[in-house]
Amino acid sequence: QSVIKCEEDISNEEIGVLPKYVTNIVLFHLITVLSKTILRGYSAVKKCTEEGRKNMEKDIKSLKNDLTIYTGKDLPCFDEILMYLQQYYYYPEKILKFVRVNPQFEISHIMGLVNTAPEIKKLKTNEIKNIVSRIE
Repeated sequence: QSVIKCEEDISNEEIGVLPKYVTNIVLFHLITVLSKTILRGYSAVKKCTEEGRKNMEKDIKSLKNDLTIYTGKDLPCFDEILMYLQQYYYYPEKILKFVRVNPQFEISHIMGLVNTAPEIKKLKTNEIKNIVSRIE
């Protein structure tokens, strides 16, 4: 399996009257938009339990698996979502390290994590403000 690229064969078949190369481009962009929309939705969650996060992870793994089978390609955009969801379980310092080494995540994604992570919620307001200022 290789990483998916826009120009590559993603689909094994044409969609209706669309030529295969157009189908590949359409699928590439659909998968990209889908992954970004899911991440935006997950980061907008205001309240989440550990069970809820685990269900999110299961959903993404299942979606990635099904799309990987269909396309025959690796889909790293879904790995990024899983990596984001796993940060929910970590301590503030580890989340800060994650933010530094993963600039692809927007501030709104990170703030969604800060606002729902149980270890951060245990901190005092001043400590949370300090973490937020270090992220920004």
